[in-house]
Amino acid sequence: MEMTRRLLEAVDLAGMIGSRKKRIGIKPNLVSPSPADQGGTTHPEVVEGLIRYLQEHGFHNLAIMEGSWVGDRTEDAFRVCGYAELAGRCQVELIDAQKEKGVLKDCGGMELRICRCAENVDFMINVPVLKGHCQTRITCALKNMKGLLPNSEKRRFHALGLHRPIAHLALGIHQDFILVDNICGDLNFEDGGNPTEMNRLLAAADPVLCDAYVCRFLNYRTEDVPYIGMAEALGAGSSDLEHAVIRELNRPESETALPELGRVMKLAELAEEVESCSACYGYLIPALDMLEKEGLLEELTEKVCIGQGFRGKTGTLGVGRCTAGFARHLDGCPPTEQEMYEFLKAYILEQRARRLICDLAGISAPTGQEQERAVFVKAWLEAHGAQDVQVDGAGNVCWLWSRKRERLTVFAAHMDTVFSQDTKLEIRQRDGRLYCPGIGDDTANLASMLMAAAQAAGSGFVPEYGILFAATVGEEGLGNLKGSRQVFADYEGAVEQAVVFDLYRERLYCRAVGSARYEVRVRTQGGHSYQDFGRKNAIAQAAGLIARLYEAEPDAAGKPDTSGKLDTAGKVTWNVGTIQGGTVINAIASEAVFTYEYRSEDSRSMERMKVRFQEELDRTAVDGVTVEAVCVGERPCGDGVDAARQAALAETCRRVLQKYADQEIPDASASTDANIPLSMGIPAVCVGTISGGGLHTEEEYIEEDSIRYGWQIVSELMRMFADGQGRETASD
Repeated sequence: MEMTRRLLEAVDLAGMIGSRKKRIGIKPNLVSPSPADQGGTTHPEVVEGLIRYLQEHGFHNLAIMEGSWVGDRTEDAFRVCGYAELAGRCQVELIDAQKEKGVLKDCGGMELRICRCAENVDFMINVPVLKGHCQTRITCALKNMKGLLPNSEKRRFHALGLHRPIAHLALGIHQDFILVDNICGDLNFEDGGNPTEMNRLLAAADPVLCDAYVCRFLNYRTEDVPYIGMAEALGAGSSDLEHAVIRELNRPESETALPELGRVMKLAELAEEVESCSACYGYLIPALDMLEKEGLLEELTEKVCIGQGFRGKTGTLGVGRCTAGFARHLDGCPPTEQEMYEFLKAYILEQRARRLICDLAGISAPTGQEQERAVFVKAWLEAHGAQDVQVDGAGNVCWLWSRKRERLTVFAAHMDTVFSQDTKLEIRQRDGRLYCPGIGDDTANLASMLMAAAQAAGSGFVPEYGILFAATVGEEGLGNLKGSRQVFADYEGAVEQAVVFDLYRERLYCRAVGSARYEVRVRTQGGHSYQDFGRKNAIAQAAGLIARLYEAEPDAAGKPDTSGKLDTAGKVTWNVGTIQGGTVINAIASEAVFTYEYRSEDSRSMERMKVRFQEELDRTAVDGVTVEAVCVGERPCGDGVDAARQAALAETCRRVLQKYADQEIPDASASTDANIPLSMGIPAVCVGTISGGGLHTEEEYIEEDSIRYGWQIVSELMRMFADGQGRETASD
């Protein structure tokens, strides 16, 4: 306050005002509810020093008047910035210009609506903050008067081109004296957040000259701020600094170093702005700045559209209600800086996830031939900050995010697909879908998990009991869960629970479907179809064996067998997948080979199926018939898992899925990498992160809209398990 008084005494403000009966308006800059030390609003101490000076000199008809920018409430700014308390303490009227009616006024050839309070003033004292502006480079004396317009007129300002109406406003509201707060304004963003300490006050009588001086101080030309020249041309003042009288009191010994001021203009190049309001645009640029500091802006390939000029139009990416017709837009008038930041970050990461899915989908990875994908996965993780990424003995790519090798949660997704090396892998986009063999199972889920791992690697945080990320091999077909077996063998005793990312997000797979797979070879003597007719035919014997294996058929709904022949406790299925045999049409086949599997989520049923299978093999192997059955794959059921812990894990995952799928998530059974931990008594579930269809066909697809949520599902689960939220028991 003392600095303010000394400056006002030096310029003899009281003498400038004259009559003590005059009504004096005091216009600070309270653009938003932000404390002055953040660099966006006028310090209340400066205004209090002004008021105390005026009152001491006999001026008592005083009013503080201001209207915050569109989207914020002035009454909040009065409270947060200390002006409500100041007005009460100094017994000064406090006017919220947002609640004032507008008066239509000719402002040098442009009609503008001006708040009535500004018209009822005999002497206007402008108290702006010297700071930067995203659209006009600077904001000080001339632009600060915009706060005395109704909100509707503020919006129209931007439709009129912003610079031109600012210049005309200088004729609509005459500034009699300007007291500039140059204590710690943000020299880049009008809303503050990056204050530059200057500890100065400026006084001026000409708003055009004042702003020209600010331009020179910030190393801008007046031509860089068009409204200055426009206002001068209208007769609102002079920008001629060469002939101006400039007095400096208490000049500092050294000049304050200015921050890089071109940063805002660089950020602005990423926006497509047409008639945007100051609040909306003023939130966008700082949001982009935050993204740049995180190193994400280089991945933003689309310009962000903003402004009233996009009303009724379509496009790709937009912020604010005016871009409601865009494919991706953030609603709000205006949306906040934080909302814009989160929206754009999610969009950038969604595009990263999409690129990752497409890159992975283009790498062939048949079961047993996952090496090329493994190389890519390891390099990708390392490029995104993961350190000490390992490839284990099975070929899994593993990264441990934990301080300790105990009480771990395993996150796993498999790298292999069911498609052969020569399958054409081409990404096709059609009707909101991405098509490619293997893109859903399990490429998209693998990408979701890798995205979360990258987020963990870049967080700067390592949990005490964290997560082992495992991109596994050998999940499909006859891979026999090779990768999962290796992971849980290597970390035996250290794993508390596991979440496998596979299949689709519409179900939660809580139960393991076990399976046993065999290659069955039937041999007989064979012979000529006519000369040796009557000898046993290997194909016929195999067919008879198959028929007997199918005698106890499940019903159409696949419910547990009710024929009484199996005496099973749960759902059982069986299937003959392939068959071949014989040599020519006129020879009695001497050999036939078929593949056979049976499945169940119940270990007792699996054991009974094994007994029955052996009985039928023995029944066939008589009178010159030999039968050989080789087990080519075996997947265990769940066994000995604590029911409460399993239920707690499932419920945690279900809550997250329901949040993003917006539907009830039923339990289901499946055969996945989760079979291994469940068979070891470790709680485990399988979670899908995307939506899609065409599983195991060349028309396999994922829904593009589900990509944006895939990595978020994994990320949210990761955060919950890393801080212990997902480790509660069902009784908790």
